Amino acid sequence: MGASGGMGGHEVQGVHCGRWGRCCRGDAWGVGAAGQASRTTRRIGVLNGFDNVISNSLRMTPFKKELEALSWIEGRNIQIDYQEVPNLAELDAAAVALVSSQPEVILVMPTPAIEAIRRATQSIPVVFANTVEPVEGGFVTSISRAGGNVTGFTSMEYSVGGKWLELLKEFAPATSRVLVLYVHENYTSRGLLRAIQVAAPSFGVQITAAPVRDADDITRAFASFGAGASGGLLTPPHPIHQQSQPTYLPTCDRVPAACGVSVSPIRGRWRTGIVRSVGSRRVSTRCWIR
Repeated sequence: MGASGGMGGHEVQGVHCGRWGRCCRGDAWGVGAAGQASRTTRRIGVLNGFDNVISNSLRMTPFKKELEALSWIEGRNIQIDYQEVPNLAELDAAAVALVSSQPEVILVMPTPAIEAIRRATQSIPVVFANTVEPVEGGFVTSISRAGGNVTGFTSMEYSVGGKWLELLKEFAPATSRVLVLYVHENYTSRGLLRAIQVAAPSFGVQITAAPVRDADDITRAFASFGAGASGGLLTPPHPIHQQSQPTYLPTCDRVPAACGVSVSPIRGRWRTGIVRSVGSRRVSTRCWIR
């Protein structure tokens, strides 16, 4: 699902498609790439709030390749100011610094980074990716017409939260209570929690919602939830979960889990049996977190 709209008086094209590079093309500057190739170098700012292992291999490489296919070549007619800031506490400062460098268009992901950029500029054209419900987030006026200086595309709908719960019950049928670690300050996390809570009665599951802000909160949530064969875990995507894994994973003792795509690690930290995602490949294995 995508959102498109005006940016700087020009209609941005291509943001509905799922290919990375097409979300930031020559049309955002109001002219085609061919007409710009012989002119001055254009500047693209990128603020990436994801973990670098994921972003470098699965996001920026195809983004640059697609730009090259459109005759925008880094070092020749475009300059990309790339900032990777997985630390939430540093996002606002990074956004201000990026805006101060005066790029002509900004690519930003995911939701916390988008919010930081929105606070930093209301004039530079912004293309977002990897968020949910941009209207609720205040990024766009509507899906059909973004308005303002921001447009982009989404990665999922809230209803996927109910699907995670269904999947959890499929590979762990005995699950009767589920701990949901969510970030209350993040509207996406709250929306996914609502979807999980709505679906819970259909699967005979009791939901324990635990708001978390850091690894210590997550550890306390696990301690309060307790161990047991009937317990399960859902983690709506948020960088907090990724950053906190070294602290809280050792406390997960035989808890079946179905995790959001953005949360699932790719570094081998999960043992066999959870549901995970490696880039665009979804991998389902049957095991337990240890």
